[in-house]
Amino acid sequence: MAFRPRFIINRISSSLIKPEARCINPIDILRAIRDGVEKPGPVQKADRERYHQLIAEARREYDEIARNERAESVFCVVRARGDNVGRQLFGQC
Repeated sequence: MAFRPRFIINRISSSLIKPEARCINPIDILRAIRDGVEKPGPVQKADRERYHQLIAEARREYDEIARNERAESVFCVVRARGDNVGRQLFGQC
């Protein structure tokens, strides 16, 4: 069984309607989907483990992308500043 689009839209909506939510990010959406999977209802017990694995894999991929983008942004800032520390860490910029 795959997630139906309505399930995903409802989970995103549940993140947006929280009083403390001024905005949401990909982690908020993954958490909302995980919470929806854990609730009794649209997801069969047999599918829950598989979905938890898919959500965990999506989180790992997101973390890897975020790490790479952070490293790239630090490199760009250091290179733009011409900082000697940057040259020591990254070689010639």
